[in-house]
Amino acid sequence: MPKAGGTSSRNIVRSWFEPNFHTHYINEMDGSLPAPVDLAQVHCPSQPAVIFGHFNRRRGAGIPDYYPEVRQFVTILRDPLALAISRYFYTRKNGKDWKQSPETLDLTINDYLRECRIDMLQHFPTDTSIDNYEEVIHEHFVHIGITEKLSCSMAVIARKLGKRPPRYVPVKNRCSREGTICEQAQKAFRERHELEFAVYDCAKRLHLAEASTLRCSLIQRLLGRSMR
Repeated sequence: MPKAGGTSSRNIVRSWFEPNFHTHYINEMDGSLPAPVDLAQVHCPSQPAVIFGHFNRRRGAGIPDYYPEVRQFVTILRDPLALAISRYFYTRKNGKDWKQSPETLDLTINDYLRECRIDMLQHFPTDTSIDNYEEVIHEHFVHIGITEKLSCSMAVIARKLGKRPPRYVPVKNRCSREGTICEQAQKAFRERHELEFAVYDCAKRLHLAEASTLRCSLIQRLLGRSMR
């Protein structure tokens, strides 16, 4: 998910799955789509393949377009408002030379929040609505982490994938910000993104429950060791 901790988590996931780690990103400079990975050739049980990146269905780079046979997914979500604000400043800083100029170049932050429609759910493997989002989360995702709890998220993901959790998750790719965000713009954004907030809140609840279970398990393990 763009601007949701991908730069920080990518190196961790790479260390877990190399040499069978592959990336999937649109080249913003020329607009070219990523080349597909032949999973039938590279995947094996002893060395599973992982494809890490931005799977935007709206732009033709979605999972159904490339890997319709895949059934297990992990992602990181960010509070939708924080996500939109981060994308605004990131694309203003980096998007001047992109083939498809971002709309942020011509808008103030408040106008952007009033008008934008973030494509967070376009990165999900299937259509997601207010009626089915809980089913989509439970049926398709091994885990959904939260940017605001990125270290904990990576620890839970590591446990579920049978990998060693990272000791430290650095925060990377931050952009400087300027301007004041008004309440009216934030309200307009929230009203237009009811579904995205519902999905984020659901994923956050599930993640915090998983994190609590993980902490209890670790405490019990430590207590067991101390009593030996």
